[in-house]
Amino acid sequence: MRKVNIRKIEQKDKKFIYEIFKMSEDKVEKASYQMLGLELLNEDDIFSRMVQSDARILELDEKKPFAIIESAPYESDALEIRMVVLKSNQDDEFVPKQATEKLIIEVLKQYGTKRVIMEISLKSDLIINSLIKSGFRAIFVINDTITLEFDYNHFNNFE
Repeated sequence: MRKVNIRKIEQKDKKFIYEIFKMSEDKVEKASYQMLGLELLNEDDIFSRMVQSDARILELDEKKPFAIIESAPYESDALEIRMVVLKSNQDDEFVPKQATEKLIIEVLKQYGTKRVIMEISLKSDLIINSLIKSGFRAIFVINDTITLEFDYNHFNNFE
């Protein structure tokens, strides 16, 4: 069984993060990049923003990163999560499902929020399907991104 690791961004990740977020269609969807508002930032600015927003890197068991997740408070009772999934040839639906469930539990416990608002590129089909199956509901779609809302009560049995 594949294992997913979620870890905070470290100094050693600086160059990797910048390479991901360069306008590069082969690494990340353009919509995800623009959704995060990173198109005008240099390497230092992108890294600072990721550290300030307590961004996380999701890795597979062989320490291969496959997503970066940024979070920020949203209103008084919610947390906003923006997720950028690196393109890969994998069709393994288990990986995004396990990762999103693990992340949701970790973030909700850390921040004690009741809701999660999540923005994802519409091209990230596996993640979107996984989130909807896990209890998220779509609130709106703008351009190439979908915004989903999560009800905390759905995950009470995971505590």
